[in-house]
This record gives sequence, structure tokens and C-alpha cells, in this order.
Amino acid sequence: MTYMDNSNDWDLFQAEKADRQKKRLEIPDSEKTLEELQIHMSGQARRPFLGTQADLSQNESSREFLHATNVFANFLRQQRAHYYPLGQSLGPKSKAFLARFFDPALLGQVKIVKLTEGRVANPPFFTEAREKGYRNLPDLAHQSNVTFLDVVVFNEKITERSLFHGLVHVTQVQILGMERFVELFVRGFQHWKSYFMIPLKAHAFTLDCQFAENRERGFSVESEVVRWMEEGRY
Repeated sequence: MTYMDNSNDWDLFQAEKADRQKKRLEIPDSEKTLEELQIHMSGQARRPFLGTQADLSQNESSREFLHATNVFANFLRQQRAHYYPLGQSLGPKSKAFLARFFDPALLGQVKIVKLTEGRVANPPFFTEAREKGYRNLPDLAHQSNVTFLDVVVFNEKITERSLFHGLVHVTQVQILGMERFVELFVRGFQHWKSYFMIPLKAHAFTLDCQFAENRERGFSVESEVVRWMEEGRY
């Protein structure tokens, strides 16, 4: 399942990307993609800094953002590699019920892990984040479940609603792509300074409520994620 799956859309996407790359030095760092920031920062590293203090602060912020996205992406990959072999596929009844909300292809790919010993541990980079002043980091051991790309790991009993929540994040990753998902997650946390205020998380909680109200009727989570993406709400 991809957002752009025909040649015309792909050509348009590539053309827009090329045009954006030509103009990347005119784009504020807050609006650059991870790829653009990497190009921008590598170019700056080859020449002496001649800007203002504000420019210096912006460069430092960009470096911190790149570091955070790289660390977070590596963490997601490592945890996914660890848990995926331990996971189980959704059963036929679960797939039939959840097909009211999710793409059947996604439901066939995702893996579910129920921990019987121990709980998901906090990542090592939380220590560094706290040293930099971030105080609203989640305690993963106390989360009912944690999603690592296409693996949903449960610390506690699996419920319909907690499974739904995890699958919303799997859908976000598939629609946005892992790199963009990571960028938006990190940028949202840096902006709001709160895990639960990150738009990706806030949307999942909103859809949780919608799920509770439309359990039997159903709705398309994919369409909701695409809508938020197109509206720039992430």
C-alpha cells in the first residue's frame, strides 16, 4: 500500500522534489526535509561560518534535529528487527473485524507481540534527551503497547482499542514512509515538548475515540491519515 502508486503521480512527485532541491537554501530549516537538511549541513561544513548569532543557533538546531532523527530511526529499526521474529499474525476473526478500518494488506503484514516476561524498555537516548531539558518523555514500560514500524508490542492485555491504536501508527508509517514519519515525530516533540501533543499521537487518540463510536459501522483509517497529511496537520 503506497500513497502514490501510478506513474503520473510519481513523475509529478519527482519534479516537485527536484524543484524543491534547487530552492533548498531559501527554505527555512523548520520546513526542510531530513534529506534537504543533510545536504544543507554538509555544504556548510565545508566552508567557514560567516553568519550571525541567530544563524549559528539555527545551525545548531538543525544538527540537533538530524542527530535526533537518526537516533530515533535506528532505534525503531533495531526494535522492529528484534520483535518481528517473535510476533504472530492476526487471526482470521481479527482481520475480518479490523478490515472495516484498515487495509487488508496491512493487516496481513503486521505482527503482534504479547510480552509474558518483562516490558518494553526505554531507549538509551532518553538519558541524553533529559540532559537537554526534555521532561515529558514517556515511560515505555508503562505504555499498554508500543509500535515499531509494523510490529505492535503489548506490555499489557491486548484489547480491541489498544490494538486499533497501534495499527493507526502502522498505517501512518506506511502512508508517510518511515523517514517522514520519524521527521514529523521528532519535529512535533521538539515543538510541543510533550509526547502526547505530537500530532501523530494526537491523531491516533482522536481516531481511538472515533473507533469507539463507530465500532460496528467502521471507517477508513488510511483515508484519515492521507487527509491529515494533505492538510499539513502532522
